[in-house]
Amino acid sequence: MLLMEKTKSLSGIATLPQPNCVSALAPCTPFINSTTLEPTSECCKPLYNALNSTLTCVCSIYGNSDFIQKLKFNAKAVLSLPMRCGLEFDLLSGCAGIFF
Repeated sequence: MLLMEKTKSLSGIATLPQPNCVSALAPCTPFINSTTLEPTSECCKPLYNALNSTLTCVCSIYGNSDFIQKLKFNAKAVLSLPMRCGLEFDLLSGCAGIFF
């Protein structure tokens, strides 16, 4: 069931409730819409934890174009957030093995 929901969210067919890790990443919101603001530790620490413990959830956010569009996230800022936090993680390649 969970895999089916993730597959639907990636194709944009179904509208799903927000993934579980979204609330933990709420402090990153200002930095998801800007490539010039430097993320704070209040954003980077939860992002680090999410990438290490709930990668599938993080990738489900990245892979859900409807979710990203509804929140009007800047795609470039989303993809560069780990790097801007000093984390050696590329969302494109890191999520490729999970959903793509």
